[in-house]
Parts: sequence; structure tokens; C-alpha cells
Amino acid sequence: MKFKLLFNRQQLKALSAIFIISIFCISVVIFSLQQVMQTLLEKDANMSGMRWAEQVEKNTPNIGQIRAGTADAYEQLSGLDYLSEAGQIYRYDYINAVGQLVFTIGSYHPQTSTEEAAHHAHSHPEDAAISSVQPSELAVNLNRDLQHKIHRQVVSEDHLHSVGLHSGDGISSPDYYAVVIHPIMLKGVFKGAIVMYVDQSEKRNLFKNTMISLAFILLAASLLGFTLISYVYLKLRKKADKALVKANFFENYDVSTGLLNRDAFFKAVDAFIDSERGKKIRHAMYYMDMDEFQKINYKYGQEVGDVLLKEIGNTLNSVANAQCIVSRLGNDIFAVFQIHSNTDESVERSIGQLQSLIAREYRVNQHTISLSMTLGVALTSGHETSSENILSCAEIALHYAKKSARGQHLIYREGMKKSLQQRAELENKIIMAQRNSGFEIHYQPFFAAHNTKLMGFEALIRLPSQGGNYISPAEFIPLAEELSLIDDIGAWVLNEAMRFAGSWPDELILAVNLSTRQFEANTLVATVREALQKNQFSATRLELEITEGLILQDTESNIGQLQQLKDMGISISMDDFGTGYSSLAYLWRFPFDKIKIDQSFLHNFTQQRKKTSDIVRTIITLAHSLDMQVTAEGVDTLQKKDMLQREKCDLLQGYYLAKPLPTDRVTTMLAQFERLSNQVK
Repeated sequence: MKFKLLFNRQQLKALSAIFIISIFCISVVIFSLQQVMQTLLEKDANMSGMRWAEQVEKNTPNIGQIRAGTADAYEQLSGLDYLSEAGQIYRYDYINAVGQLVFTIGSYHPQTSTEEAAHHAHSHPEDAAISSVQPSELAVNLNRDLQHKIHRQVVSEDHLHSVGLHSGDGISSPDYYAVVIHPIMLKGVFKGAIVMYVDQSEKRNLFKNTMISLAFILLAASLLGFTLISYVYLKLRKKADKALVKANFFENYDVSTGLLNRDAFFKAVDAFIDSERGKKIRHAMYYMDMDEFQKINYKYGQEVGDVLLKEIGNTLNSVANAQCIVSRLGNDIFAVFQIHSNTDESVERSIGQLQSLIAREYRVNQHTISLSMTLGVALTSGHETSSENILSCAEIALHYAKKSARGQHLIYREGMKKSLQQRAELENKIIMAQRNSGFEIHYQPFFAAHNTKLMGFEALIRLPSQGGNYISPAEFIPLAEELSLIDDIGAWVLNEAMRFAGSWPDELILAVNLSTRQFEANTLVATVREALQKNQFSATRLELEITEGLILQDTESNIGQLQQLKDMGISISMDDFGTGYSSLAYLWRFPFDKIKIDQSFLHNFTQQRKKTSDIVRTIITLAHSLDMQVTAEGVDTLQKKDMLQREKCDLLQGYYLAKPLPTDRVTTMLAQFERLSNQVK
């Protein structure tokens, strides 16, 4: 059990493979040693036999008589017996040319050394010499198979010197001995053979003991090597496992918070959704954004922000369980996927829990930081969704929640995605139009109230849509402001309108609307001055219209820029007068040249003529008392025109008099006015 705890299955396989290879290598080495020992014993026996055979031929002068059987071999014993000292040879046979045993000298005496065997042969010559007349009796002591083999080798045509190793019984023959057959040749003619029996038991035991010792050494070395290899392998494996764990962590987890990263979060959520597919169970996705977290980094530093994010991660990790999957999706964006959120009460309870856990005060590096969080929530039945779809819905809900106020939450509803897709499409149209000069400018005339004389045109930007239609400025201007494109668009309108108005009669005024966002960068004055110079347009012919909201925002800075524009000779008009919070108060603070009565005052003229007339009269009287002209917008009927003329309004603008016109229609209109003027003259 402990072994299994130390090694995993893969490690056990690797170690087993190493062990088997080691055993195989040891077996190969032992087998090789056995073959070497066999070869060494054969060579030793061969050398001993060769030496003895040479001595016999050299020291036995009547070898021919012995071979022919005419001399008594026993008489030659004294001449041959001492030759046993040439090696561990305990017996010698002489075989004639036809394979018959002529005589045998010596015999094996068990449990005696070589020297003792030689002494025994000297002391018992009757045992060492056997008459050549009784070869059949002598052959009884030989192994019959061995005799046959020797006979075949002797009478073979090759007559080669040969050595063979054999095992004995330790009684009639040694435990291990060699049979050396040495042919006797006389002038190239085979005359017989000397067969020598060499006792190899002692040397074999020596070699065997040496081999066993070497095997033990190899085994010990192999075990040591196996241990070292295993140790190195395990160490490297442990290091590799740590690296793998680390790589897995970096692949699936956010380093700062320890929460799942975006990809791992999607995989975990998708895996759960797949397991629950087909079940009518509702789940909830909470998409959380830390409000104005970037300001915390700016104010306290990146290190404080990182510590705060880590603490948020630890807090969210505490709620992660089998029912919740938690992730950090981005810098200050987190998500929680809650399983089995079957009731609205449970969702609201979870929202409250998350808000209380995250939206609180934190103490980081001696700084007390108050944090708020906005949530977007998406609910799903789980049978037709994926993690990305659910998160997308929650993100859309977050977008709408952030537009309302900080620290709020909103649950996704049908229609939000379509609205956001339309917004995205509109954003793309604005960007492409700004990049490719795709905007158009239409010009709506305004007239003197008392005689309907043309006094000028108001430049109105248009964004073309499909089918020859136009997108309302009320839709795309706020979005262009959010995209921070309004400065570029506003500069384009100023330059394009001045370029076109430069061809008008000098008495006609050009009115251009300004966005409050154009004042934020404090570069508006320079932009207007540059446009005037570039188009050689007179500042006295330019009228800039602002809304009341501009005066409510950073009043001193905005009024300062307005004053610089007015000092250049440009007329400043307050557009949509009467719709703001404190229009009258700001009329005292800045000397506007003109105010424009918002068209909403004229909407109910037909139903409430007296009340509408009284309000319009009051505004006109106030403006005239401050030396300001008044323009009335929304003049779309003859009755409204007549009422405004009676109340001494200065300028009129509306569909009854003229709609906004494209440039070609403006050119045509001006040509007609010029012909009429010439006819009057």
C-alpha cells in the first residue's frame, strides 16, 4: 500500500521496464560468461593435450612398436607415466588407424588432486597400465556413446585435432573433463591417435567461482545502477510532474486570484450543461463588474489594485462549491455560474449575497477602499444554451445595468440582445461614416417672422441608412459621443458647412449645432478658428447653437470658451430653451445672442392656444429685454406662424416654411430667391 502511495501507475510501468531490462542485461552477461568459460576450458584442455602428445612422440622412441603391438606398453610406463605432470591428464588412450584401442595408461581416482593422482599412478602401476591384448575389457569403463564418437572422429577422413568437454559422475570420471583427440601422422599418412582425458574440474570450479563472483558484482552494480536510475528518474519525474501541475495551473487558472480563467470556466460550465441537457432545470449566470476599478489603480497604484483583486478572488473562492463555478474573466470582471437556481427568490438571494460579499470596504496597505459592484444576470433552462450564450446574455444585462447607476443589478430579458445588436450595428455605421466621409449635411432654412425673408440655414448632420432613409441624429449623436468621435465629426461638420455656405449670399447666416462633449477637450475654440481661416468664412455669419446642458456642466470652463467664441464675432444661441432645469438663471450669466424656443411648446397649440400664446409671449418679452433675438422651432402650421408673428417673434423655422434640404436643393432654392429678388428690383 505504501509502495502504491509512492509511485503512480505510470511510474511503476517505467520502473518495471528498467528492472526487466536490467535483468535481461545480467542474463546476457552471465550467458556470455558461460560461453567464455567453455571456450577457456577447451583451450586449456587443448594446450595440455598438445603438450603431452608432443612429449610422447619426442620421448617414446619405440612408439612405432607400441603402435604395432610388438612392444609391451607396460614396459613403457616408466617412460610415459611422468608425462602426466604436463597437465591435469589422468588417462591416455592410444587408438590405431582402424579405430582399435591399443592401450590405456592411467585411471581416474576421485577426491584427489592432480598431484595425488600422479602419485597414485606411480604407486599403482598395475592400475595405470592395461594390456593391449584386452581392448574390449578396457573399453568397458568408457562411456559407450563417447567411445562411438571418438571412433568416428578417429577414422574420419579429416583426421583433425579436436577437443570436447564432458560432464562425469565424479566416480569413474571427473565431474568435468575434456577429451582431446590428437592424430598421429607419419609422412602424411594417418597412423593412429592419442586420446587424452583432461580433468577440468578444478579449473571449471575456479572459473565458475570467478563467474559467480563476477555475476554478484554485476548484480550489485545493476542494483546500484537501477537504484540510481530510479532515483534520477523519480527526481526528474517529480520535477516534470511539478512542471505539469504548474503548466496546468497556468493553463486553467488565473494567477492573481486562483480562480478559473475564461477558457477553463467555459469548459466547466459546458461540461455541466451537457450533463444536464434535456432536464428542465434553470441555472443562473452572474456577470460582475467592479465599478470604476481603474480609478483605484490610478489613485492607489497597481500593487494595491492587485491585492484588492486577490482578496476579491479569495472571497469568491469561498462560495465556490458543487453548486457554483467561479471565474475571473478579465481585469475586474468576474463570473459565477450557479446551478439549480429554480426560483426568483433564490436568484435575488444570491445577488444580495454577492453584493454583500464584494461591495464593501477593504483595508489594503493602510488604505480603506470602498468598492461597489454592478451585476448582469442571465437565467437559462439549460437544454438549449452554451456557456458563451449565457455569459453573453449576462454581459448584455450588465451593460444596461451600468447605464442606469453604479451598484445595480439587472436580469436579462428578451429584446436586450436585439437592442444591443442594433446598437453595435449603429456603432459600426458611425465609425465607417466618420472614416469614409459617409455623413451628409442637410440645411433647414429659417426666416424673418414679420416678412418670411430668408435669413439663413441651420446645418443638420444626417447618417444615411438603407433604402434612402436617414438615421435620426437623436439616435447616433449620443452614441458618437460615447465613442469619442464627436470632436472629429463636429470638426468635419464645421468645415463642410462653411465650405458650402461660402457660396451663399453674404447676408445669409450659417447655424451649426455643438455637442456638450466638444467642450470637454478645451480645443473647440481652436477648431472653430481653424475652420474659419481654412474656408475664409466670416465669423459674423456663423452662429453656434448649444443646449442648456452645457451650462450645467463645468460652468466656468464652458462659459469661458463661449466667451472666446463670442469675442471672435460669432453669435451664440441657446437651443431648446425651456427644457432645462434653470434656463432663466443662466441667461443672466452669459450674454447669449439668441434663444430658440423648443418646439415642444407649440405641440399643444391647437388644444391650448391661449396658454401656449401666453408662454411664448413671456419668453419673447424676457429675451427682448435682454437684447436677445428669439427663434421659434416647430412651425408646421399657418396658425402657429400667425400666432408667433403676433407675439413679435424674430425668426421662424419649421416644416410649414421649409424642410431640411440636401445641398442640391439648397442651391436650387437660392437660385430661385435670387431670380425673385432681381424681379423685385
